[in-house]
Amino acid sequence: MSRRLRVSLSFLILVGVGLSIHVVANLAADLDNDKQGEIIDSVTSAFNRYYVFEDVANEMDEHLHQKFQSGEYENTRNRTEFLRTLVRDMRTVQNDQHINIYYRSDEYFERKQEEELTEEEIKRKIEEQRRYNYTFEKVEILPGNVGYIKFDRFRDATFAGSTAAGALNFLGNTDAIIIDLRDNGGGEPNMVQLIASYFFDERTHFNSLVTRGESTEEQLWTYAHVSGPRLTGKDVYILVSYDTFSAGEALAYHLQKSGKATVVGDSTGAGAHPCKFVDVPHLNTVIKVPYQRAVSPFTNSNWEGVGIQPDIEVPSYKAFDVAYLHAVKKLRENGSDDQFNDRLDWLIPALESNVDPTVVDEAALKNYVGQYGPIKVFYDHGSLYFEYKNRRQMKMYPMSETKFRCGVYDEYRIEFHLDNNGIAQSATILFEDGTEFDESKS
Repeated sequence: MSRRLRVSLSFLILVGVGLSIHVVANLAADLDNDKQGEIIDSVTSAFNRYYVFEDVANEMDEHLHQKFQSGEYENTRNRTEFLRTLVRDMRTVQNDQHINIYYRSDEYFERKQEEELTEEEIKRKIEEQRRYNYTFEKVEILPGNVGYIKFDRFRDATFAGSTAAGALNFLGNTDAIIIDLRDNGGGEPNMVQLIASYFFDERTHFNSLVTRGESTEEQLWTYAHVSGPRLTGKDVYILVSYDTFSAGEALAYHLQKSGKATVVGDSTGAGAHPCKFVDVPHLNTVIKVPYQRAVSPFTNSNWEGVGIQPDIEVPSYKAFDVAYLHAVKKLRENGSDDQFNDRLDWLIPALESNVDPTVVDEAALKNYVGQYGPIKVFYDHGSLYFEYKNRRQMKMYPMSETKFRCGVYDEYRIEFHLDNNGIAQSATILFEDGTEFDESKS
């Protein structure tokens, strides 16, 4: 089996390790004092040897042993709870969200020691990732020629690189791009390197990884060649949240600090340290140790412990609507094509209504129900719907108390006119090309 496959396999296993911590139940016997002490010694030994900050590792060592010796863990006998408590206490010394400790069964270590996965097993794991499209969930062109891409993990570019390139190539003719990393929890640096390469015109040093005690650093550069067109010269918006972590933060940070992107959303999870895993089989324990630190050539620093501070700070659930509106307004501001500007002028009020939505009560909505010439307006489960000459039915979204856009892509708009008693009497139907006609309600 090739070295590259072994490296990739290790990553696949560690992803599984990381994800499984949330679902490990009471799988191990309760711990006595001796076992607790052994686990603490193993954890502090691993951190004293590898942790990226030697002085902090020493402080963690003293902190855990002091709490153990003072009896603070005496009532924490369940193994899973004990490991989580150790992690919490270590993070009080250094708020490093990569620090973790996992329980693993005897079978896990036996398999890891005695069995090397076959080529077929490796292919099966890769095939499982492929079925989920390597977490590339969505890529589309939004009205206004704004590209949108969402992916929730940076999979190994050895296998996922062509999928990433295909998704990015699809956005090649857009005028602005939104990259949605709000659910991206990290992954492989080589995928960060590949994706970042599309946003630089030439080979650029964008990150360094520094290992404790080593005199040299591992420099990461964008690629001199990418498959398909580069995406430079476009306005780029990266959506983030507190769930954006590790490699997800890396892409956002490097593009933000290099001036290539505007970050929109909440501050992020604050994890900038690559990790290694230390096995302690006789204690059924795996220790996750951050052993490197990222150093940006743009800032000579990183986002560890502080997260990425957005350029446009909004709740993450509003980040898409805010970024999309911002992108379209900027395109309109800089646009010289009158026909395209007319398209943007039609689009902007609809996007503004998404950012600051109008709520219309049920009584008002039902007041608009009726037939308006060839237009039928009907009410169903809290919303109005629009049907034009027996064509497909489209949901109506309020832009004001009396004006609605129809369909996700804003194909029509309808503005209702009320009499002195507030009863709908007629409506104006508006089209993007400027056509409009008035119809009485029947």
